[in-house]
Amino acid sequence: MKILLIEDNAADVRLFSEKLKKGKKDYEVINVARLSDGLAVLAENDIDIVVLDLMLPDSRSINTFDRVYERAGYVPIVIISGMKDEAVAIEAVRRGAQDYLIKRNIDTELLVRTITYSIERKHLLELVKQSERKFSGICNAAMDAIIMMDEQGSISYWNKAAENIFGYTYGEVEGRDLHSLLAPPRYEGLFREGFKRFLETGKGKVRRRTPVKVIGETLTLVASRKDGSEFPAEISVSTFLSNNKLHAIGIVRDISERKQAEALIIHSEKMAAIGQIAAGVAHEINSPINSIINCAEMIILNKGEKKKTDTLASFIKDEGTRISGIINSLLSFARTEGMEKKALSIKKMIDEIIILSQSPLKQSGIKLQATSCWSFPEILGDANRLKQVFLNIINNAIDALNNKYPLVHEDKSIDITCEKVQVDKTTHVRIIFYDKGEGIPPEDIDKVWAPFFTTKPSGKGTGLGLSSCYNIINDHKGKIFIESQHGEFTKVIIELPMFAKE
Repeated sequence: MKILLIEDNAADVRLFSEKLKKGKKDYEVINVARLSDGLAVLAENDIDIVVLDLMLPDSRSINTFDRVYERAGYVPIVIISGMKDEAVAIEAVRRGAQDYLIKRNIDTELLVRTITYSIERKHLLELVKQSERKFSGICNAAMDAIIMMDEQGSISYWNKAAENIFGYTYGEVEGRDLHSLLAPPRYEGLFREGFKRFLETGKGKVRRRTPVKVIGETLTLVASRKDGSEFPAEISVSTFLSNNKLHAIGIVRDISERKQAEALIIHSEKMAAIGQIAAGVAHEINSPINSIINCAEMIILNKGEKKKTDTLASFIKDEGTRISGIINSLLSFARTEGMEKKALSIKKMIDEIIILSQSPLKQSGIKLQATSCWSFPEILGDANRLKQVFLNIINNAIDALNNKYPLVHEDKSIDITCEKVQVDKTTHVRIIFYDKGEGIPPEDIDKVWAPFFTTKPSGKGTGLGLSSCYNIINDHKGKIFIESQHGEFTKVIIELPMFAKE
C-alpha cells in the first residue's frame, strides 16, 4: 500500500513511520514537507491514501485540504492535526476527508484501522457515485420526464426531458410543490386531493367517484408548462421508502403528437363514414321531397276543398319534419369540434344513428332492434365521437350480414342491448351490438384493433375504423372488445362509465 504523507515536522514523520512499522501490513510511505511537492507526487504516482497535515510551509488551514482534494480524485484523504487545529480538521471531513486523527493520540492500531477503513469507505462512496452517475445518465438520456417527489409533493429530482417538456430547469423546481407548478389551475385541487389519497391508500381519486388504482397503471391527464400552455400527458407512478418516508417517482410522457395523429385518423374515418352514408341520406330525402311535390300539386288542383288541402298540408309538414331530422342528424355527426364530454342519453344517440343507417339497412333488408336501451341512465362522453363508434360497428355488421346472406334472410338483423355492470367497483353501461353475420376468423380476432388491418376487399375498407373506435372508447375511460365465432356471429361489447352527478 502506497501512502503519501504530507507533513513538515520531522518528529511527526518519524513517529508516523514507527507506528506503521508495528503494523502487520506492507506500507510504502512517501513523505514530502510542502504542499506543492505533494501535489506533484499525486500527479505522477498511484497513491492509495493521502495523510495530510493542514499547516504546511506553503499552505495553511482548510485551503490546504481543498487543493489536495481537488487533485486527489478517487484517493482518500485522512487529516492529522494538533489539538488547536481540530475544528479545521472537522471542517475538512465535512468537505470530503475520510477521517481525522489528533497527533498525540495516534497509536499503531488506530492508525492502521483508520487507513484501512478510509480506503474502504472511499471505495464504497465511489461506487455510490458511479451508481448515481449511471442513474443520472440513464434518466437524462430518457425521452420521458422523470420526476421524484417526497410525501409533501416537493420535487427532489427532475431530469433533462422534464426540463424540455415543462420548460423549468431543475434549479427552478427543486424543493417546490409539484401540483402548483404542473397542474392547470382548474385541476390543482383535484391533483392535491388525488395525491393525498394516493399516499394513504395507493389509489388516486377523481372528483367523488370510486378511487382508481395508480401504482402499476398508466393514467392520462392534462398538465401545464411554464408558459401556461397545456398538453395531454401519460403518467405512471411508483413508490419507494427512504428513511421510513414515502417517495414517489413519476414518469411523464407528452402525448400531444399522438393525440393529433389520432384526431387525424378519427377525422378521416368520419369523413369516410359521411361519404358512405351520403348516398343513403340522399335517397331518404328524395322520397319525402317527391311526396311534398305531389301534395303541393294536389293542393293547387283542389283549391276549393279546405278539408282535403288541410290534410295535404299536414302531410307536407310531417315529411318536412322528417327531412329536417335526417339533415340535423347528418350535420350533428359531421361537426368537427374538439372532444367535449357531457351527460348523454344512450337512447338519443342510438336514435340518431338509426336515422343515419336507415337507407343501407332497408336496401340490405336488415332489421335493427334496440328496445332494451331506452330507459338507461346517462353516460359522460362526446356525442359525436361515440356516434362515430356506433355507426362504424353497425356498418361492419351490415357488411358481415350481406356477405353471409346476399338475399333476404330471417337472420339478417342487428340487435343492440344495454345492461348495467360493475367494472372495478364502478357502475358502467354495457352496450352490445350483436349480429349473425360471417364472424371473424380466430387468427384475426386479436388483429382487428391494429391500424390499417382489414378483412374487407381492397378499396372497401381503410383498416382505421376499429382502431379509431378503440382510441375513442379508451379516451372515454371505457373498454371495447369483441366476441366472435367464425361463420356464426359477432358481438362488439362497449363498457362506458355511467355519468355520476356531483
